[in-house]
Amino acid sequence: MPDADLDATVKALMGGAFGSADERCMALPVAIVVGNDTANKLIARLKPFITQLRIGPGIQPEGEENEMGPLVSSAHHKKVLGYIDLGVK
Repeated sequence: MPDADLDATVKALMGGAFGSADERCMALPVAIVVGNDTANKLIARLKPFITQLRIGPGIQPEGEENEMGPLVSSAHHKKVLGYIDLGVK
């Protein structure tokens, strides 16, 4: 909507789309924006956040920090390894 709080919207979209490395049932696949002008403003505000998002491996050289890796947490990593072990057995 033209009167939407775009700063709050960007924050919500970034959290919904990337906050859990897309590993939750509430991950955000699409946003519906009313009006081309509002859509263009929202895209302009989202672009810097998306292009600066650091995505990479969970294990990285010291001094490098990724914001989103292949799994969301160490606990989830262990869970996935457990499924792999179970499959091998």
